Amino acid sequence: MNDSNEKADGLPTADARLYGKSLLYLVSRALDDARKMPLLGLQNAITPDVFDPKQWADEQVASITAWQQAWSPGTPGAASQRGFPVTTPDVRTTRTGATIQATHGSFDNNIDVLTASLERIKGSKLVSRLEWLDY
Repeated sequence: MNDSNEKADGLPTADARLYGKSLLYLVSRALDDARKMPLLGLQNAITPDVFDPKQWADEQVASITAWQQAWSPGTPGAASQRGFPVTTPDVRTTRTGATIQATHGSFDNNIDVLTASLERIKGSKLVSRLEWLDY
């Protein structure tokens, strides 16, 4: 998810917030051995245009910069993209447009992310579009 969605997500749910950010922020801030440990799943650690060095432990900033350079398009052997962060507050769960709130728990219901993931793994378009993931 993009950084604003990470910060809007709550634990255990966005509606019942005991912790005011996403699971990745909780791990980064409280559950890792070192506080403010960057995680590759956080857009703030991967994407240079949203990178804020104050978000991370000082001794980790050089590592984050190295990740960003390794993931830059055009770097030999690097991925062509940094992924596809979810930037909308809601995600599509059906082909006809039903939506749910974008949270880490919505990943397996997100038709657009799962389609892109499967196509990337397969190396080509899917034979048929996903119909629904609103279970």
